[in-house]
Amino acid sequence: MNDTTKRKLNNTGSTLVMVIVIALFVGIIAALVLALTMRNFESAKLKKSSEGNFYSAENVVDEIKTRLEHYADQAAKTAYTMWLEQYSYMNNAEERKTLFLSVYEDTLKQLIKDNFLEGGEYYYLDRFGDVTTSDGAKVKWNTEVTPSIRSEGKNDADEEISEYDGQVIIDGISITFTGADKLSTSITTNLKLTMEYPDLKVFAASNDFIASKFVIIADGDIRNSLSGSNISITGNLYSGGEDVDVSTEAGKGICFSGMAGTETEIKIHADKIITRESFLVSNSAIVKVEGKQGESLTHIDPFYVASNLWAKDIVLMETVKSSGATLDFKGNAYIADDLSLNAEKANFKLYGEYYGYSVNNAKSYDTDRNGTPEGSSAIVINGADSTLDLEHTDKIWISGKAFISIGENANFLEGESLTYRALQAAYLLPGECLVNIGHNPVDSAQLTGTPEINLDAYRVQKGINLEYYLNITNPTKTVTVQYKKNGKVHSLVYYYMNFRSHDAAQEYFEAYFKNNEKLSLARMAMFGNGKITVNEEALINTGNVISYDGGTKNLKLISGNARYTSSEIVSKESELNTKYEALVTTLDEKNSGTSLSSKATDAIVRFGEVDDTVVNPTPAAYNVLLPSGSTKKMLVYVGKNITLNTPIPESAIIIATGNVTINQNFTGLIVAGGDVTIAGGVTMAADPEGVQAIVAQYPEVAKYFIEVGDHAGDGGNVYSSDYITVDYDSWKKN
Repeated sequence: MNDTTKRKLNNTGSTLVMVIVIALFVGIIAALVLALTMRNFESAKLKKSSEGNFYSAENVVDEIKTRLEHYADQAAKTAYTMWLEQYSYMNNAEERKTLFLSVYEDTLKQLIKDNFLEGGEYYYLDRFGDVTTSDGAKVKWNTEVTPSIRSEGKNDADEEISEYDGQVIIDGISITFTGADKLSTSITTNLKLTMEYPDLKVFAASNDFIASKFVIIADGDIRNSLSGSNISITGNLYSGGEDVDVSTEAGKGICFSGMAGTETEIKIHADKIITRESFLVSNSAIVKVEGKQGESLTHIDPFYVASNLWAKDIVLMETVKSSGATLDFKGNAYIADDLSLNAEKANFKLYGEYYGYSVNNAKSYDTDRNGTPEGSSAIVINGADSTLDLEHTDKIWISGKAFISIGENANFLEGESLTYRALQAAYLLPGECLVNIGHNPVDSAQLTGTPEINLDAYRVQKGINLEYYLNITNPTKTVTVQYKKNGKVHSLVYYYMNFRSHDAAQEYFEAYFKNNEKLSLARMAMFGNGKITVNEEALINTGNVISYDGGTKNLKLISGNARYTSSEIVSKESELNTKYEALVTTLDEKNSGTSLSSKATDAIVRFGEVDDTVVNPTPAAYNVLLPSGSTKKMLVYVGKNITLNTPIPESAIIIATGNVTINQNFTGLIVAGGDVTIAGGVTMAADPEGVQAIVAQYPEVAKYFIEVGDHAGDGGNVYSSDYITVDYDSWKKN
């Protein structure tokens, strides 16, 4: 039997080995995590440094851009100066634009070459070597890239291949920025400098200096003194009609009046006559308006060209009974409201075209569609023995209809666009329609309440169905008029017809006239020997028009015509009203008419530059060089109220914040914040050439005038920062 030796395994120490292995494994993982963390940290640090380096490099390029904008500003000033000097010698806006942009581009290119590219130095950036900044960073030009400069309108040979377009391009701007951490960023780009043409319209030395063609621009009235002597005016006129002086009869516009028993003749040669208020002729004044000499107008002596009158209304009136008032107008009249002959023996004759263009009674927002007197253009004759001569007109456009006005708030629509006051009785409700009364007007003592109205009674008696024309719900409007009899005050109540629409008023009067022609003719007897003549072929009228010859007693009704739709008439109103608003705010109908001020003077002069404590200032004298090469002596008066008692040697400018009185012959320009009064026997004339020249040549005169144009800078400066953009092109980063 063999003895078997049994042995027992001993694992003492294995646990220690396992602990050591695990510890090594954990250490390796920890080392890896730490290494990755450090690498990520270094990567983040590098990224941050790289981004900072890039932004630093980008800032250098932005600084280059800023420097170039500075050169562009200098170039724009040079171009503007030459543009001003040459303005009056250029023929049109395109020629002026080409001059400005060509001088700008050529000047900018030269400035960049001399001061930046060819040996120039900008801040710490020198293209011929490295420069170290205070923090150890370095900036250098990449000399392997050679910058060049060109215009879009030029080829490589610097030959012109197109019109100047305001673009200057620098190709190959390339820099390297090396930070203190030795990281480098290179940026290469082209810089395109684009100059937007300011489209300047500067008064100085310019045919576009609209004010220079005016002889008077006044916020208040333009009027003559009542001396009975004749006046001659050559040049455009503007009156704001502002009530600037309550001590005078102000706020009418352009007002010419004669003395009782003495005829006063005022001759006006003008392209434009503009007023916010009335063109008013009163008493024995005879006003003759003609365009400037040299061109022709249909029906007019070819010696004249048409004058253009823009006004709220034309009024011929009298303060002395039967004194007469005459307006002989050779040109075109654009009237926002009415033409009114309110004087006995008044005379109005028009050659050219007449537009009474307001027609707010045709607009849908008027619920009654009847409008108001202020918004409905018409021609109304109120004076006996008057003459209205529209026989030689090329066009008579009357958009609105007349109104009967009793007092301030009682207005009743008529059906005529051109009428005489005696025919207003046709618009009283027929007495037959007032039940148990039988007449109209009615003494208030007869009324115990609102009378019953029977419109059908008139159809039965006269054959006119009033229900077709009147507002059935409210067929009448009333007004009470008081009068004295036997020492007692009595009241009469007038019942006027209230039409359902403005067209219904026109249609009613046509029917009325057909049935009451003899009655209408009898009523016209009040017109005496007056006469109304019109060119029927030229008529465009929404309401009826009457013609009449007091000698032959011939009365004719011309019906309203429908050659134009309501929308076309409203469109014409909008078109002309926009032009009118532009004229009364800027003197230029091409402008939008939207202005920060209602005063045209605010678009012409800087009254803030005027010392308005000075009255009757001593004028400053200037020798002005004209385009012809000759010289002219011009005087400049600046102050508050100015009275001209001394003859003007050649020409003058008067700028007054207050009133101006002209007692001597005057040539030049008057701009007044108040009224301008012209003495009898005076001759006045505009001086466009002299006014343009003095403003161009003398800054101390130019400072009073405002350059017209959206982009004109204060004082005549143009800053490139307002009009220039710098764009990056072909941007590369390494």
